[in-house]
Amino acid sequence: AQLRGCINDVRAMKQLLVQNGFTETRDTMVVLTDDQRDPNFRPTKHNILTAMHWLTAGCAPGDILFFHFSGHGAQQVDPSGVEEDGMDETICPCDFNQAGQISDNEIFMSLDEQCSMDANAYGRAGGAMTTAFVEALSNHPNHTYPTLMDNLHHNLRRHGFKQRPQLSSSQAFDINRPFTLFDIQPNQNPQIGLQFRKKKKPRRSYTGTPLGNMLMIGAAGYVGLMLAPGVADLVGHIGGNGIDALTDLGGGLGDMFGGLGDMFG
Repeated sequence: AQLRGCINDVRAMKQLLVQNGFTETRDTMVVLTDDQRDPNFRPTKHNILTAMHWLTAGCAPGDILFFHFSGHGAQQVDPSGVEEDGMDETICPCDFNQAGQISDNEIFMSLDEQCSMDANAYGRAGGAMTTAFVEALSNHPNHTYPTLMDNLHHNLRRHGFKQRPQLSSSQAFDINRPFTLFDIQPNQNPQIGLQFRKKKKPRRSYTGTPLGNMLMIGAAGYVGLMLAPGVADLVGHIGGNGIDALTDLGGGLGDMFGGLGDMFG
């Protein structure tokens, strides 16, 4: 089923980022949306992966990298057998029926699972999590991490949505410090990346299920990427994922922020 609010989400998130100091130029921002006439700026699998490589090329300490996707997320069998459940998490580009989905491993090499819900914000369609996130930061810019999560949860519940916002980070940090899009948390882990331990077999398959059938019928995916030079560390904590994309970000906060902090909607 096609999500309705992806493009509106992207515009809302893009506006929020620009208001918080991100620059909007051809050298610092790439936006891919399903309504683009130029085929190079549509969220196809090739264009998304190319944009991810662009995003990370030449990055250095002091840079903030931002990635946002809005659209359908799913799972597929992990051929490497590394995942605990034997399945890779994926995002669905607009041409996934022809080119295939984009797995979390592909995203990691270039640089959770919850279904997206559509909200109707200010009279137009949008992703529920994106709408709640933009509302939380716009109305109360001085959040700590706990108050931000509480506010997200409250906004979603107030509008009748059951999505539960989650915050994850690969680094330990003081969650009571102020939340900012330009926060930096240096890497303290002895190893970075996927650690192979034991090959796993898939525990479940979506083949023949309603979700699998829905994804085979078609999905709308939108992706966007931004780069803000001289602000944070690539492996630093940025704060948040969302499943929506920044090009015209997509449907419900999936992987919102690149770096070590991701908020899954």
